[in-house]
Amino acid sequence: KSGHQIQQLTTEISANEVKINSLNLKIEHLNNYIKELQSDLKNKENLVAALRKDMREMKAKNEMLAKTISNDELKFMKMGHELEEMRKERNLVGLQMVRRNDEIVVIKEKLQIAQNALDNGTTQYNQRVEDIRLLKKEISNLHTESECLKHAIKSTADMRKEIVRLQRALNQEHIRIRALTEDARTPTGVHRWRILKGEDPKKFELLEKLQLLQKRSLKQSIENSNIKNKLCEAQKTNETLKRMLSHMPTVEIKHKLVVQQ
Repeated sequence: KSGHQIQQLTTEISANEVKINSLNLKIEHLNNYIKELQSDLKNKENLVAALRKDMREMKAKNEMLAKTISNDELKFMKMGHELEEMRKERNLVGLQMVRRNDEIVVIKEKLQIAQNALDNGTTQYNQRVEDIRLLKKEISNLHTESECLKHAIKSTADMRKEIVRLQRALNQEHIRIRALTEDARTPTGVHRWRILKGEDPKKFELLEKLQLLQKRSLKQSIENSNIKNKLCEAQKTNETLKRMLSHMPTVEIKHKLVVQQ
C-alpha cells in the first residue's frame, strides 16, 4: 500500500513537473510578452511624450496664430473702417467734383459771355477810337475852316470900311448919278455918257467905280450871308462833336478795357 502511494506520488510529481515545466514555459512566454508590452509601452510613452510635446508646440502655435488672427481681425476691422471712410470721402469727392464741374461749366459760360462782351466792347472801343479820330480830324478841319471864315469876316470888315468911305463919296455924287442914270436910259443919255467920258474922265471913272462897287457890295453881302450861315453850321457841328466826345470812352475806360483784356 505504501509502495502504491509512492508510485502514485511519483506519478503525481511527474505530472506536476510537466505542469511546472509547462507553466514555466508559459511564464517565460508571459515574461517575454510582458517585456514586449513594456517595450511597446515604452515606445507608446515616448510617442505620447512626443505627441504631448507636439501638442504643446501646436498649442503654442495655435495661441500665436489665434493672437495673429485676432490682430489681423483688428487690422481688418480698422482697414474696414478706413475703407468705409475712404468710400465716404470718395463719394464726397465725387459730389464735390460734380459740383466743381457744374461750377466750371457755369464759369466757362460766364467767361464766354465776358469774352463776348469784351470782344464787343473792344470792337465798340475801336469804333469809338476811329470815330474820335475822325471827329478830331473833322474838328481840325472845322477849326481850319473857322479860321478861314474869321479871316474872311475880317476882310469883309475891312471891305465894309472901304464901302463906307466910298458910300460917302457916293452920297456926294448921288444927285448927279441920278441925273446921269436918267440920261443913260435915253438914247441921248448914252451920248452924254460918252461926252462925260470925253469931257470929265475922272467923273466917268468914278461912276464906273461906283457901279463896280455896288456890284461888289451886293456880291459881298451875299457871300457874307453864306459865310455867316456856314459859321453857324460849323458852330453847331462843333457843339455836336463836343457832346459826342463827352460820351466817348475816356482814357481811364480805355485802360480798364486793356486790363480786362
